[in-house]
Amino acid sequence: MEGALPEEQAEIEILTRKKKFARARAIKVLKASDQRVKPDCKYFESCGGCQFWHVSYQDELKIKVDAAVHTIEKIAKLKIPQFEVHEAPSTSAWRNRATLQISQGKVGFFQRGSHEVVDIEECPILMPELNSALKSVRSATPPKATGQVVLETAGNNTALISTSDFSLPNLPVGFPVAGVHDKSSRRGMERIAPDVAFPALESHSNGLGQIGLESGQFRQSNDQVNRALVAHVKSLFETRSEPHLFEYFAGAGNFTWAIADRFRDVDAYEGGKEAVDLGNAIAKGLRRPNVRFHAQDLFQMAPPAFGQSAVLLDPPRDGGQKVCQMLVKKSPKFVVYVSCDPATLARDLGILSSKYQIRTFDFFDMFPRSGHIETVVSLELI
Repeated sequence: MEGALPEEQAEIEILTRKKKFARARAIKVLKASDQRVKPDCKYFESCGGCQFWHVSYQDELKIKVDAAVHTIEKIAKLKIPQFEVHEAPSTSAWRNRATLQISQGKVGFFQRGSHEVVDIEECPILMPELNSALKSVRSATPPKATGQVVLETAGNNTALISTSDFSLPNLPVGFPVAGVHDKSSRRGMERIAPDVAFPALESHSNGLGQIGLESGQFRQSNDQVNRALVAHVKSLFETRSEPHLFEYFAGAGNFTWAIADRFRDVDAYEGGKEAVDLGNAIAKGLRRPNVRFHAQDLFQMAPPAFGQSAVLLDPPRDGGQKVCQMLVKKSPKFVVYVSCDPATLARDLGILSSKYQIRTFDFFDMFPRSGHIETVVSLELI
């Protein structure tokens, strides 16, 4: 129920209706919960970007974790053992990347439940550098422009990554542009001029020095929580004795460089060729011949000979069903699963539970004020 809190009474709109459940959103709150507070964001009632400015952070966290636990236990048909919850250090000024929607000169985010654009002057969850860039984009946007603008920041660098369907000729002189819309491309968001190199987070390099990441490559949107997430995943492997790590959905190495020194060999698999090329370039630059990145369709792949090995997977919201089916057949000794979606995690844990038992279970609030939460599960072969 979007927009309503436990035990509230509200007029609602049914969004989708299934056989066993329905999704709805509150249109008008008739009886408010004692948990409800005045939102700190003036756009919250209309903007669809956030879901939890109307409760305290502690209440938000409890609602999200309770919902995730319920979903996982119901779908996977298992009882989650004791778990840890890792809070976000800050609920504002954390987001390092933003996709701005543009409509008839308005710059902001989609309205809740529609594709109308809410005109945003400043967003409380964006890092200050992005809010500054947002002001520049707003002042440079033509009155009738429609499309998207992607902004990203890292370290001391902030850049416009791409635009679609229009140009911004009036951007301030010196404003860094790492990509522009290529009108000859069939893709609306095409990065064609990667001339800004963002420094990696310290956790990416594991003390080996800064690693340049091309703008536009996927990275977690919350740098502080990502550091904690990477450190936690690293700790899960510190006492392991397996000589070989297989990593799936590796990207360009968000976790790889923090844990590579624990293994004799690391084979990292990723579907995107750009990320694979970047990962191999980083491995070469760091003189780590034991780390190899491979381009692979991770939803259709032949299983390797795991032998004495450990596995790390960090799939997108669709989950890693094919990889988990492969793990059950080939039985590597230790698995760490990083998930951004409780429902697909539950499905995949249901697959793994026939051969593996859960060792640790942790929630990380990567996206404060949103309805999403990140989960890390470690599993041991039975």
